[in-house]
Amino acid sequence: MFRFDMDYGNSVIYCYEMQIETAYRRKGLGKFMMETLENCAKHWQLEKVILTVLNNNINAMSFFKTIGYILDDSSPDVLEKAEYKILSKCTL
Repeated sequence: MFRFDMDYGNSVIYCYEMQIETAYRRKGLGKFMMETLENCAKHWQLEKVILTVLNNNINAMSFFKTIGYILDDSSPDVLEKAEYKILSKCTL
């Protein structure tokens, strides 16, 4: 699930949810879907793709970092003790 959005003044695609059945993981489908979102963002000249990952989802955190996503400036501060992080990848 994704949508075109404004995030702190940036035009972005926000990936709200991506779920892949266990049997189909590690076959390139997640990477393909994220590359498709990144290509959409580039096509419409949006600044980045943003997503939220729960801190306890180690596999997802590792996956997104492997494909180039970094901690976004809008991610909650350590002192806020949030249960999630916001990651992003610039597309311009």
